[in-house]
Amino acid sequence: MARAIRIPYGKGHLTFTPPKGVRVDLLESKKIRGIKNPAKALREALARPLCGTSLPEISRGKKSACIVTSDITRPVPNALILSEVLPVLELSGIPRSKTTILVGTGTHRPASPAEIKTLVGREIAARYRVVNHDCRRGNVKAGALRDSLTGSRIALQVDRVYVEADLKIVTGLVEPHIFCGYSGGRKAILPGISGLSSIRKWHGPEIVAHPKSTPGVVQGNVAHGLTVRAAHIVGADFAVNVTLNRERDVTGVFAGGIEAVFAAAVKFVEGYVVTQPIEPAKVVVTSGAGFPLDRTFYQAIKGLVAVLPVLAEDSIVVLAAKMDEGLGDALFSSLVRGTKDVIRWSKSIKSGRKWQVGQWQWQRMGWTRAKARVFLVSELSQADARAGFTEPLADLQTAVDEAVRQTGADRMIVVPEGPYVVTRAIHPS
Repeated sequence: MARAIRIPYGKGHLTFTPPKGVRVDLLESKKIRGIKNPAKALREALARPLCGTSLPEISRGKKSACIVTSDITRPVPNALILSEVLPVLELSGIPRSKTTILVGTGTHRPASPAEIKTLVGREIAARYRVVNHDCRRGNVKAGALRDSLTGSRIALQVDRVYVEADLKIVTGLVEPHIFCGYSGGRKAILPGISGLSSIRKWHGPEIVAHPKSTPGVVQGNVAHGLTVRAAHIVGADFAVNVTLNRERDVTGVFAGGIEAVFAAAVKFVEGYVVTQPIEPAKVVVTSGAGFPLDRTFYQAIKGLVAVLPVLAEDSIVVLAAKMDEGLGDALFSSLVRGTKDVIRWSKSIKSGRKWQVGQWQWQRMGWTRAKARVFLVSELSQADARAGFTEPLADLQTAVDEAVRQTGADRMIVVPEGPYVVTRAIHPS
């Protein structure tokens, strides 16, 4: 009997058994152990960074500090990182009252008071000022960038709290990103704590559509290049990034100058998240990677982007994602519900036309639907699932069986981790 396959779903898993006679190619990250004592590894990294001055030295003499963290959509061990960084700042003479933890929300919704306790830990939330970035207000001009694809100028607006801080620290997680190659490092600034006008141009349709704007690609990636220049302009005195394995254990700790940290983390993580090239298949099963990334349709689309390279033409992709918070925020939900043909819409989108929050994600959904139908297993309402140009099914086993039956496939690809791996395709000659 075929072995049951587990797919992340919310804080748990769903399972299915491959239909009889169907071969399964499983694309997963390589197994890698977590660090036994990540707190100790963090302390050592802060004292002996990859390059530049140690955190204790660079903090000395500073009057105030701002630490940027990721928001609730990323499984970053913020509490672990902050519990090692914050004491260093206090010992260096920065008063607790002058340290602000800034949640880099980008265009995402703010974290609720309860979520802030989850993000940074109850003790830190009680003792320190923790604020959500707001992309629509509280930002100041920090410089300008030039989009090389359209020639347009991107005015760089950044959160005032960060700009005015004496000591600027960014933290985060380095993992595959749908169009910036990898997250972490410089992304804490753009889009993490940037103003809406800056974010909208950085997410411009031409940038998103560039062939190098894809998971796992940094070299030649226009979006990546813009984030690097933004970080240069705004400045970051110190960066702390981590990498995780499929169990969400910390596998690597990287601290120091922002570019050195990002480069080292990418080199390390791509050693186990980039899968072997494989021939595309008519049936592909993927996920939104479970909590916290699969809480909305907006985020779960990343699971579809992750498997675009291995989708055969006219295929069916089965997406399992809980989506207990629905489609996403009100603006993205309106965009989804108001689109009559997502494939046509994604092909026609250009800069200069009406811009809508979340359109970059919806653009990629159009590309997915141009190659494949999407069978969806989620908690979305039937109406919203269909508005998202997906076909809702009651459970994962039914979805997989039906995908195989309708395509006649004798082989399927399964990508349990969805957006946390980088897939690559080979095509038969």
